[in-house]
Amino acid sequence: MGAAVELDEQRCVTLDAVRAAAALRGGRVDADSTVRLRVHVREAEPPSAVTLEISGEGAHGAIEARTIVADSCAEAASALGLVVTMAGEDEQAQIEASRAEPPSLTPPERPSQGTARELSPTPTAPPARPSQGTARKRSPTSAAPPARASRATARESTPATKLYTSLGVVATPLYEGPAGARLSGGFASGRVFFPWAELGMGATLPRTVFGGGAAVNLTWFTARASLAPLGASLGDHVFVSAYIMLDVGAVLASGEGAPKVDSRWRPWLEAGAGARMRALVGAWSFVEGQIGAALPLRRDEFYYVHGGTAYQAPVVRLDAALSVGVLFP
Repeated sequence: MGAAVELDEQRCVTLDAVRAAAALRGGRVDADSTVRLRVHVREAEPPSAVTLEISGEGAHGAIEARTIVADSCAEAASALGLVVTMAGEDEQAQIEASRAEPPSLTPPERPSQGTARELSPTPTAPPARPSQGTARKRSPTSAAPPARASRATARESTPATKLYTSLGVVATPLYEGPAGARLSGGFASGRVFFPWAELGMGATLPRTVFGGGAAVNLTWFTARASLAPLGASLGDHVFVSAYIMLDVGAVLASGEGAPKVDSRWRPWLEAGAGARMRALVGAWSFVEGQIGAALPLRRDEFYYVHGGTAYQAPVVRLDAALSVGVLFP
């Protein structure tokens, strides 16, 4: 069972963010629900950046008011999603308990058949059945749910790690000329230490190097593992981090334009480090950019016979990328 949510403003905490947070916990925001939560959002300076004052009512009466203090809008939305889930579950439990309770009132004594014929020629009306609410109040088996604390911080009501998966398509950095693409996927959180980890596959467009009346085409195919040891939030929608990476793959060199040409596959291995910035766009998508330095650990030399070096990887190269991605709940 869900709960309806009325936000007095959606500049900080949006209904979409609350709906997503509730869905992660098995709840839902339902505008037609009998449970209605009214939320007043107040923003202040850290460490109490966002305060939620929550009140409301359900089919069985008013819901106890509570206050939630969070460090950011994202934490406030996550905490409110938990409250929505709990309110819906409590209302469902009360409905099921009221259906299972037997009425505890003793029916009035029924007169004997003979007396009924002497006193009244018409059958007497059955005694009024007590309402469900009255039976519940008198029933010894009915017990009110334990009162919840009226004040809870976002740290108590939200998980320490908010994991999600991301899938992005990125433009790989220049290898002294060619560009390419990388498809990546990983896990990320808003923690300071080890906020994300990622695996990806990439390929470049062929790079053609001319020299001595011939040419060589170079194409890279790589698998990348990346890990961010440190990260920090810049507001509610931007996250920056430092990362380290390792590329493992191969480079294909194919000659052309000469009487005798050849093709060779050579291993490719490099490591690097840099910085990444991710900006959320809506509830389920993002854009991000990264820049850093990469050190090729294998620097094979490709050369023209009797014509000199065609290509050799630099000692240090620029590692830069721009990507878009989608978050999965």
